[in-house]
Amino acid sequence: MSTPKFDGTIGPVSTKGPEAMNKPARATAAIIVFVVGIAVIIGAVVYFVAFVPETKPPVAITTQPTTATAPATSAPVIEAPPKTYGELMKVNYPRLASTQPMGVPLNYDEGAHFVLTDPIYVCSRLDLWITRPTADPAEKMLTAAIDEQTHLLRDVVVFVHWAPDERGKWHPQPIVEREDRRFSLVTPTARVDVPDRDGYLWRRAFSWGQKIVVPTESGISLLTPAGLLR
Repeated sequence: MSTPKFDGTIGPVSTKGPEAMNKPARATAAIIVFVVGIAVIIGAVVYFVAFVPETKPPVAITTQPTTATAPATSAPVIEAPPKTYGELMKVNYPRLASTQPMGVPLNYDEGAHFVLTDPIYVCSRLDLWITRPTADPAEKMLTAAIDEQTHLLRDVVVFVHWAPDERGKWHPQPIVEREDRRFSLVTPTARVDVPDRDGYLWRRAFSWGQKIVVPTESGISLLTPAGLLR
């Protein structure tokens, strides 16, 4: 075999060697790496959104200095004593509904039935006089009693005399029993003693014009309120 001889001439280097052949493979690998990187980033975002819980910002806790305060106590509710028949019924029957008086009287079998332990007197006008220790004295409530049918007062009523004034309007003049077992005639402006007699039977007394007829254990007494008030 003959060996080729070198003639001293250097020609251009060929680019068709192994490095030139690896360029397409490198480009493909770079594209694959880029695509895989994008896929990893998208997967990480999806995982973070779907599975990682949202962390709330910490709430700043502020503390205030504590001061010793006494527990709040409500003052006891002191109910005023009843002044009217309706208030008296609410005291004795708390569950009773609050109603207004009827415009016309009812029959006895249609009305409600209640039991009261206070002394009661029914006068000739069929008014109800109820004795209550916490009520006003007779002098204070007589003016309003003209237009009412039930009356609460402190005194024990044993009789009521009705007398007209100068204009023809009728006013009550009750006879009340005192603590010493004697009696007094009461008006809005005065309280006078009834003459002392033994055995007044007030449950049988009645008005006769301007006088009061009162049976006694030994006879009858005629009392003139106008004369007592002079």
